[in-house]
Amino acid sequence: MTGRRAEAETVEERSRGFMAKAEEFARAMDAASKNGHWEGVALMGLHAAISATDAVTMKFLGPHGSSERHEDALARLRAVRAPGAREATDALRRIIRGKAADIHSPHGWRPANARRLAERARFVVDWARGVTSPRRGSH
Repeated sequence: MTGRRAEAETVEERSRGFMAKAEEFARAMDAASKNGHWEGVALMGLHAAISATDAVTMKFLGPHGSSERHEDALARLRAVRAPGAREATDALRRIIRGKAADIHSPHGWRPANARRLAERARFVVDWARGVTSPRRGSH
């Protein structure tokens, strides 16, 4: 029993760590947006959404290998059964698809596209915070 408890705590700690990273990336995204730094908005938004996804998948699916492929995070998120997971999966899919379209543009991110990505990233981060935070009143 002790081993399982330690493993569960480790999973919780790792999930909280990913969520803290997601929140930090989201704050950087917001700061970039206020300053009109659209490349920064897109980059930080993507990282915020991926880190939030890692927090959720760690909590619901347990430890998993890390991958540089954003599509792998999307595949893991599809396996999560939590309220709002379908909408979060759709938002992440759109973020990844949008990144692929604008990142290769010689002119960089268009403000409207960066703002849309930021809205989706904020949705994923807010949703992840809700489903990973400890439930009130449960011990």
